[in-house]
Amino acid sequence: MFLIGILATACLFPLSRRLYPRHGQKITDRVTLTWHKTLCRLLNIHISLSGQPMDTPGLWVANHISWLD
Repeated sequence: MFLIGILATACLFPLSRRLYPRHGQKITDRVTLTWHKTLCRLLNIHISLSGQPMDTPGLWVANHISWLD
């Protein structure tokens, strides 16, 4: 699984941006999202979000509570 991620990063990302200049970023974003979702599923990681996005500039602080952080 990790080998697939390394190959995608090394080959697919630069290639997609050259071949599809208008949609290359969308392709790499989709591949990245799929990669992260798959890893989370394989590692049995559940992500939960709480709160609302701020309307004004602010500082985001992460609460590190596990070895995974």
